[in-house]
Amino acid sequence: MRPVRKQRISSFLRTEIARVIQHELRDPRVGFVSITGVEPTEDLKEAKVSVSILGDEATQRTTLRGLQAARGFIQSHLAKVISFRETPMLQFVLDDTIRKQMSMDAKIQEVRALDDPTVKSTRGESGTEDPDIGSAGEGSSDADRLVETDPYRSEGAFEDELNDAQE
Repeated sequence: MRPVRKQRISSFLRTEIARVIQHELRDPRVGFVSITGVEPTEDLKEAKVSVSILGDEATQRTTLRGLQAARGFIQSHLAKVISFRETPMLQFVLDDTIRKQMSMDAKIQEVRALDDPTVKSTRGESGTEDPDIGSAGEGSSDADRLVETDPYRSEGAFEDELNDAQE
């Protein structure tokens, strides 16, 4: 199968499966589910559906069991809208890339903290992402903070704009 056709079929299956889960499926075990990908086989007899499920591990297991139980229902709805010789047999698998990404981000932060002991977190005192903004003095104005934290402005550019605005 050509890669373009396989991608088009994958996208179509992903859209239709998501529509059926969101609008047609009434299983109380199935919570908030995102279809992150569909990988059909070359002969289109099977398709691996990657899902991301919001919640803890128990909720994810329950939702995955609910999706497996509703597999026939979802396949029958797919059979009505696709024109393949056979409807693909769906296999739902948990996509945990988001959890892995969060774990990797935490490890990167730990390594950064080990390299530079003065770095405690990525947030400044004021809760903003840039630690320089939170470290500006109490008596400093917003204009002073902008000049201090904007690396793309020349030293006197902001003061010139401020003087022009006041005139």
